[in-house]
Amino acid sequence: MGSLVKCNLEIYQSALEFLNIAESAESHAIEISGFCFAYKANLAFSIELFLKCIEAISTEKIVLEVGDAKITRLFSESSIRGHNLNEIFDKLAQDKKHILNKNFENHRCNIAHNTLEDTLTGISDAFTKNRYAFESGKFTSSDSDILLWTARFFKEVLAQE
Repeated sequence: MGSLVKCNLEIYQSALEFLNIAESAESHAIEISGFCFAYKANLAFSIELFLKCIEAISTEKIVLEVGDAKITRLFSESSIRGHNLNEIFDKLAQDKKHILNKNFENHRCNIAHNTLEDTLTGISDAFTKNRYAFESGKFTSSDSDILLWTARFFKEVLAQE
């Protein structure tokens, strides 16, 4: 199955790694409460990277050159900055936002039965709040289930062949 929205493979793979770590931790943990802030920050960061991979590019650059021999690597970057998921989504092209919105409406990962925009608004600052949970007395309002299933949604709709 090809992606519904084209995206940058390198950044997609990185987002997938963060999601895979969170899913692995969940499946091997008896109690997530021992690392819930790291777990939620990891999921939020995976969503951030999934969103950023949509508007990202890769450039091949020479990293070592000896005589005629050249070693190159792909360097990827997104023009979108920041961690706020809602703001990142707002910066995507309208056609891509429309496709994502339509696919989220009845997707199995839409566990709260909200629009994608409402879901992202509810978790928009989850990375920053959970990464710095000690600043708020270890109180964060981001729902780990919403984060997990939203990350899984992006994994599926942006899936690479």
